[in-house]
Parts: sequence; structure tokens; C-alpha cells
Amino acid sequence: MTTLLASAILATASLSPQEDPCLCSPLPSFSLKASDGKTYTQESVVKKNTVVVFLAAGCPHNPKAAKDLNHLKSLLGDKVAMVGMTNMAGDKVKAYAEELGLKFPLISDSKGTVIEKFGATHSLDLALVCKEDRKIGKTWSGYNQTILTELFKELPKHGGPAMKVDLSSFPTARQSGCGF
Repeated sequence: MTTLLASAILATASLSPQEDPCLCSPLPSFSLKASDGKTYTQESVVKKNTVVVFLAAGCPHNPKAAKDLNHLKSLLGDKVAMVGMTNMAGDKVKAYAEELGLKFPLISDSKGTVIEKFGATHSLDLALVCKEDRKIGKTWSGYNQTILTELFKELPKHGGPAMKVDLSSFPTARQSGCGF
């Protein structure tokens, strides 16, 4: 019995993070239209490290957060890409992105299957897609100064730029919206 238990522990230990040092999640396959008229795929979002923000269709928290999200996009500049993903129907996504004044493309995942695979459960959740790993580096529940600080610390761990940014204009309380 002791030998069996020791073998089980060793077998579990052999499934170490060495296989995947960042413990990242697989990036789901997708091909979805966005507000800018382009089709986005898993390949197009790994050309650069990419921040994905999730926006539940019609969530009243989205308009309030749009200013913060656009500011995040400006801090990322051209060094890191940013896209939004929503469960809104494709024919409505362009008008909604314009209504919110988003300065980044909003991808339509009307069935929510890709959103679910990212691990997003609410509007304003964030995910980091890593160019180097070609995986989801991390998904956060909502955003605030602490979460954004962590996001910027994660970037260099995945081959992204080390960036010094001022996050003082972002809320200290976690911002989260409607569930998917």
C-alpha cells in the first residue's frame, strides 16, 4: 500500500509545470467577426501579446467602463494588442462598439462558446493571450488597479514588454459587470 501511494505521488509529481512553465490555458480555436469588419482567429490574436476584455451584451456597466478600457488601450500602445469580445450578435456589434466609443475592435461570439473557453464569467473580465506561449496566460475577474498591476507584471513573463505605467486613474475597487 505504501509503495502504491509513493508511486502515485511520484506519478503526480512527474506531471510538473516543466511541460508548461507558465501553467497557461490552451487558446481556443475560433473564427469570429468584429466591429472593424475583420475576422479574428486564434492565430490573429497571438501575433502580439493581446489583452482581451469581455463585455456581456447590454450590460449597464460597459458604458461606465469604456473610458477606463480605452485608457488601458492607450497605455498598451502598439506594444500589446487589445480586443473586446462580446456575446452580442454580429450584426449589432459595430453599432454597440461605436455607442461605447471603444478604441479597439469588439469581436462577436454570439453563442458565448469562446468566451466560456477563456474562463470569462462576467462583463469586464480580462484575459492575457501570450504570443510566446500561444496560450491564455491568465484570466482575471473584472479589473482595478491591483489587477492591472498584475497584468503589466505578467507581460514580460510571456515575452511581452516591461512597461512602467501610471494606473492611479483606475478604480481601486474591483469593477465587474453582468454574467454571461
